Amino acid sequence: MYENETSMEGYFDDALMERIAAVLIKLVHNQSKNRDDTCFQKFSDLLRSRLRSSKQVDQCGIVPFLTSIIDQTDVETPMLVFSIHLVGILRQIPDLNKQQEELIETFLDLVLKENELTEPSVGTEYFNTLRKWLTFRSPAAKCLYVWKNEKELVLRCWRLLTQERSLFLTNAVLGFLKDYLGLSEDDVTESYTVILQNTVNHVCYFNDGDASILPAVLQLLTDIPPLLIKTLDQSVLQKLAECLAYAVSIVDKETSFCAIEALLSLQVKLGVGGEMDSIVRQLPQQLMDTDIMRSQKVCIKMLEKGLHKEMVKDLLLSPLYIVTGQTDLVQNTVWKTKQININSKSTCIQIILNSLETFSCTDNIPQDAMEATEKLFGLTHEDSSEQSLLAPYIFHSNKVQQRCLDLFLKNLEEML
Repeated sequence: MYENETSMEGYFDDALMERIAAVLIKLVHNQSKNRDDTCFQKFSDLLRSRLRSSKQVDQCGIVPFLTSIIDQTDVETPMLVFSIHLVGILRQIPDLNKQQEELIETFLDLVLKENELTEPSVGTEYFNTLRKWLTFRSPAAKCLYVWKNEKELVLRCWRLLTQERSLFLTNAVLGFLKDYLGLSEDDVTESYTVILQNTVNHVCYFNDGDASILPAVLQLLTDIPPLLIKTLDQSVLQKLAECLAYAVSIVDKETSFCAIEALLSLQVKLGVGGEMDSIVRQLPQQLMDTDIMRSQKVCIKMLEKGLHKEMVKDLLLSPLYIVTGQTDLVQNTVWKTKQININSKSTCIQIILNSLETFSCTDNIPQDAMEATEKLFGLTHEDSSEQSLLAPYIFHSNKVQQRCLDLFLKNLEEML
């Protein structure tokens, strides 16, 4: 018990603990009547704020409650979610006795080995609880339950990731795997290798599988630590990079951005040079013919990560020079030879706004680009097609005007 026992937090008197024990007994025997999730949440909050010792756990009747849940063959979903939450609270009590520790593991084994995890609310609570343990424990005292069951947990995670359609459960599984992978340190175990191989295989053969889970798999790939990525053979890395570049160009916009992140994170983790470097460098130029804006998004991400900055900067600034009639400043050969056919004002404006993102991603902006931005601002006020065929699209564009003004103000602040 804490020194200030009169405070609400951490304080239980005998009468309150007896009432809690009585409530837990009633919950077990009246599951079908417990339909209000907010009551479970308030009860959990009460226990989280006050449970501080192994003795309190016993006095509140938590051990017989969890034992009853384990012994029952058909536990209602709200009750199971509450029980998982309660176990998460217990695991943060420092002086649990052996019986209490074993009870926690028995309960979690039951949830893991049965089919309850496919129920979104149960699976979400389960993996969020394990995730808290991973971050709660110090590196020297990792969550032993996770390490004892890592193979089964990893396999179950992968099955849920590839089969489940609940966004909350998918996010919980991804979050758990991310934190689990983050603790790999210098020890690459079989379970880590399984995650890596499954992830790589799914990306490399995504056309043969369920494409709907590709964004989740790509997010997982992005989170895999460099230590694990570097265990892959060079041939595997090259194929992975090629498949990611292919995915960027053909999948839907949301998945494409995930593929961009995954590809560029690989480049950052592996460093500049080699076949990977060449694939990343060529990607935005290859996309120019099919999707200018997608190419620009790749360039922006590359600038943010400091990859091929000069080439990317030239690609991004080229539309700015073209719209303002300064084609002689276009350095990139792809833009020099490209005939831009845009018949949509919104598309043209978005391309220009993407071009202006260069100013936000790098400090070394050419003076020519600043002068071109001033001309661009003028085009928003003057109806003129003398600069280029695209200039009329910019006329009276509030978005372009505002972005230009923001850049002017930023430049003035930096000069002062």
